[in-house]
Amino acid sequence: MKKSKKKRNGDESEDDDSSDDYEMGNQDLENPLVLIGPTGVLKTALVKALAQYGNMRIIWVGPESNRSDAEIKRQLFGALRSHRVDQQPSQVLSAFFKTVSQTTFVSKEEKPKEFVQSLVIFEHVDVFFDTLDRHGVNGLLEVINDSMFPWFLLAKTIGHAEMDSWN
Repeated sequence: MKKSKKKRNGDESEDDDSSDDYEMGNQDLENPLVLIGPTGVLKTALVKALAQYGNMRIIWVGPESNRSDAEIKRQLFGALRSHRVDQQPSQVLSAFFKTVSQTTFVSKEEKPKEFVQSLVIFEHVDVFFDTLDRHGVNGLLEVINDSMFPWFLLAKTIGHAEMDSWN
């Protein structure tokens, strides 16, 4: 990963890292974590446990999905635009299930909204079918680079020809 240091105007201290701005070089795939291992070593379970611990919503793409370039973009660009989802229950719906004596409404100013961060699990990233998943890797790379939330790419091996360019 390339980092280039830029000094702030008027700051001459070279030892103070907090005074430096870092610009990332033009690197692909800065966001995903790739987990590689044989079937059954709990890669998916690990990511699901981390998501549950961090109260994160999972967007899951598996090999049974159509994983062509166009389909990956269509499915995931909507999630990219709204990567935080309001998880606050409707006050009207929750009041419906309470008895009349328990029902109290809280104004929006008093109760802050809770947002849940999303993450993407892309299972079997090493398995792309030449005809069905046409240009799927290119679409995946484009969506990952445009996203602002964590990606977990799960694979059994690193063996796909297009994945060699990820190094």
